[in-house]
Amino acid sequence: MSVEFDIHSLQDFRKALAQRQKQAQAIVTAVTNHLQPSRPPVGGFADASLYASDMRTKNSAYLDRVTKLRDALDVALTGTDQIIKNYQTVEALNHANAADIADRVDTIATTLNPKKDQNTNGAV
Repeated sequence: MSVEFDIHSLQDFRKALAQRQKQAQAIVTAVTNHLQPSRPPVGGFADASLYASDMRTKNSAYLDRVTKLRDALDVALTGTDQIIKNYQTVEALNHANAADIADRVDTIATTLNPKKDQNTNGAV
């Protein structure tokens, strides 16, 4: 079984993942710095306290979800980077192997077909 993919498409996918990871990190930062630390300014009524408690619970759940998303994007980026690195390494290795094979073929060809001696007028 062989797997084929376009390295450029994978690199584009990696860029999209990186953008989404930055967005998720921005949301984590915003929720952590602006929404979590403070109590919503809704007053001291019983309903207001219940509302404030509900908002803290929802904000906490939202923070948990977006943190998991950011962490999943981090893992996906790491995996994508490794695939790209491995692919480029394999491509370099294949190119090096092709160049090595070409050098060896040239050596064999030279050995099998030595240059004609100028002094013998082409006779070997």
